Amino acid sequence: MGHLQQMLFNEYTNENSELKCAICRKCLSVQPILHNSVYGNICGRWKCNSLGNSKGQNHEQQAYENVARYLIFPCMYRDNGCNAELKWSDVQLHEEACQFKKFFCPLSNNAFLKQGEKVCIWTGEISEFPNHVVESHSNRFFCESLVIDFQRNYTHEREIFFSKVLEDIILVIFHVNDSKSALFCKVWAGISILKIYNIK
Repeated sequence: MGHLQQMLFNEYTNENSELKCAICRKCLSVQPILHNSVYGNICGRWKCNSLGNSKGQNHEQQAYENVARYLIFPCMYRDNGCNAELKWSDVQLHEEACQFKKFFCPLSNNAFLKQGEKVCIWTGEISEFPNHVVESHSNRFFCESLVIDFQRNYTHEREIFFSKVLEDIILVIFHVNDSKSALFCKVWAGISILKIYNIK
């Protein structure tokens, strides 16, 4: 496998490589790997998979996947400075939490802004995000507990709050559905929190 492995890392710098996804131009390292009749070879990363399913016909590349299980892949954020060398089975989880991944503040989305608030244009690495939240969005940061006033007339359909566990940030999103008089809550936590507390 040595020659094939070396070829993979050499091909990573070749923009037209057949070992790269035709959509995101990253290594074919996240399953399922498909050959799409319109785009060509596509990886299983969410955006690529969704686009591939919207046009043309897809054919599974099981032979490639069987070989790929024995290879080591670079992280898709290698150009940002990540030097991780990953087994096929570890690529997706690593890339979701990679410290070199560029991250956009959720308050760059108008849906979470209150009247008079400006869109946040911050982007950075995930490891920098907790400090950004504390420094720039302290009005949405809670330390101990978050109290929701059910008597209050919520003027926004969505609210977002932040907290910190260890060094990771937690996002709490509330969605008010007036037609059903219902309040929905979603909680997002960093990968390290999920691992520490064994949450699935």
